[in-house]
Amino acid sequence: MLKAAFEELELDYCKSCKDFNDRFDVLVKSAHDFILTNEFNEVAEIILAIYKSSRVLKAHLSEKMEDKYRDTFVLLLNHLNSFSEKAEPILDKVRLNDNDVKTLNEYINILRSAKETSTLQDRFLTYEEMLKNGPGTLSDNFKNLNQIYNDFIEKIVKYFDQINIRIKELFEKNGDYALEQIEKLVSDMDTIRKIPEIEAKTSGTYYRTVENVRGYMQHLQKDAEQLLADMDKKSGSTNYSHFARSSSRLKNAEWINRVSPGAYETLMRCIREDLIGNAQKLEEQLQRLDFHLRHP
Repeated sequence: MLKAAFEELELDYCKSCKDFNDRFDVLVKSAHDFILTNEFNEVAEIILAIYKSSRVLKAHLSEKMEDKYRDTFVLLLNHLNSFSEKAEPILDKVRLNDNDVKTLNEYINILRSAKETSTLQDRFLTYEEMLKNGPGTLSDNFKNLNQIYNDFIEKIVKYFDQINIRIKELFEKNGDYALEQIEKLVSDMDTIRKIPEIEAKTSGTYYRTVENVRGYMQHLQKDAEQLLADMDKKSGSTNYSHFARSSSRLKNAEWINRVSPGAYETLMRCIREDLIGNAQKLEEQLQRLDFHLRHP
């Protein structure tokens, strides 16, 4: 009779274990679903429940309960790191379009949401502590939420810096003739800087680049002014072709107003004033000429 009672208890115990195991699996499955839909408050809540449950159930079921907790966390880590992997083919492009930037911004928003979920930050601390105190050592590949977010931002900043390098190379290679090509690259910078985090991170580089472009334009201005001064000193016929080419290059730099309002008008006004002054001097010289025919 006692044996029968124990057998009945054992059956109840096994039934309860199976019931808890099934409920635990449902809990794990729900965590997976919330991870894939980026619902991080729910993810944090369920991971905490999985963590607490696994510590109790492993004594009754198996050590695999804690493995399921680890597997859930690995899924979360892989999901968050996947955005960096998805961004790579986008950042391999020479130029980004608005859709590319929109996609990158969406990824940043997801990672920021995870980073700013305080309860999820707590889950990461617990998981990291468990890895440190468990068998083996903490993997070098493990990144917390802040690191995942910051590394993603740095990828885009690095892309931005590469544009800046290309601008410098264009100026070194083509000098003043590079202004038209540089317009496209500065436009690319503007497109990327629509992402708030990138705008803040790249302000220094961006405005130094704009100042460099203005510096090259001022160099063109001085060249044009020098050509006018040289023409003023020459006697005889005047060749305006060099001045025309210099002015044409400046005309192609009108886009600088978009990033430095008023810069183009200021520069062209100076040249226009010099040109008007040169024309007035020429007019005065012509007025002093004696066109009367003289007979011997």
